[in-house]
Amino acid sequence: MQANYSPYRTLIIQGDKLTRLLQTVAKFPVRRNFYVDLDAFIEGNASPEVLLLYGVRRTGKTTAMLQAIVHLSEEERQKAVFFQVRKSRKTRDCLISGDTVQDIQEDIGRLLEEGKKYFFVDEATRLIDFQYGADVFADVLAMSGGKIVLSGTDSLCLDDARKDALSGRAFSANTSHIFFAEWSDICGSDSVEDFAKYGGVLGNSKQIQQLFGSPNSCEEYIQSAYAQNLEHSISERKYTNIPDEILDIADEKKTGKCFTAHYWEFKS
Repeated sequence: MQANYSPYRTLIIQGDKLTRLLQTVAKFPVRRNFYVDLDAFIEGNASPEVLLLYGVRRTGKTTAMLQAIVHLSEEERQKAVFFQVRKSRKTRDCLISGDTVQDIQEDIGRLLEEGKKYFFVDEATRLIDFQYGADVFADVLAMSGGKIVLSGTDSLCLDDARKDALSGRAFSANTSHIFFAEWSDICGSDSVEDFAKYGGVLGNSKQIQQLFGSPNSCEEYIQSAYAQNLEHSISERKYTNIPDEILDIADEKKTGKCFTAHYWEFKS
């Protein structure tokens, strides 16, 4: 049986597949406060052409991007494309390195020729060379009238891009910061204790309990949401103002265990 051929280098979702994906946000009518900035960016006609959307896991980045596509008119929605960045890619024989900025650039160029206009890249900081080539996103869209939203959990990496490669060419919105009133409206809870205990993570009571209900599940979330980002930031950029104790923990991949121990000490 012949494998499905894709003319694109990256994993993109558009057309009917995107329509089905958009149905997953139909049960989330409430929007995060930062959505106002996202909507203004999508609807605006002036530059910059890039919006950086960053924050830890489960703070609404992907949901907000899908809500922005839903908010487009039916005609404009057909011009939207959703990218899912891969850490590695599987060929016929083996796994190879993941997506690159050049892969995305080539696909966007092709998609622009096909009449696409809105590009949403989920977990953009997974791109192998993101910190070195982020300016490409603004360059490829500068004369096209297109818009691109780059989301990611590595806040430091995206903030570096905003200050350096995309200086003056990008907006940014941080999803990690959430006030109690906003969290309460979204999660349907009025428990200040839970808000403080779980750091404003979004989800219903069952989902939150699954994340923080035991030391093992808590460590898994902290490892993926915080520790790996810190380790990635340290490994990719050589900062001189990071304490040796943090560097040692990150080098030994013990950041998640360290954070979890402090969390459970605080919780008890």
